[in-house]
Amino acid sequence: MPYTMEDFLRDSREETIKHLTREDIEKILSGLPLKERMKGVKPDEILKTIKPKDRLKGLRPDEVLNFFKPEDRLKGLSAEEIEAYLKKMKSKKTTQ
Repeated sequence: MPYTMEDFLRDSREETIKHLTREDIEKILSGLPLKERMKGVKPDEILKTIKPKDRLKGLRPDEVLNFFKPEDRLKGLSAEEIEAYLKKMKSKKTTQ
């Protein structure tokens, strides 16, 4: 089987890639659309690289809290804090 121009080009690309620096690779990748650069990366892998505080940017509190059960939402609050909040909410309802 003859060694074709296609074979030569493939082999030379593969050999060239072996010698690329990180800077070269980053420059090449930066020229691709984001969707192409992210191809094959799983969402959970991406999320691991983002700080929790940054993951929440742009979301309203109710959008976040709706994912949690009421008992999970109240964790960390004392009974007194919960009762004070309920009292405040009840007084708002009677004044409306």
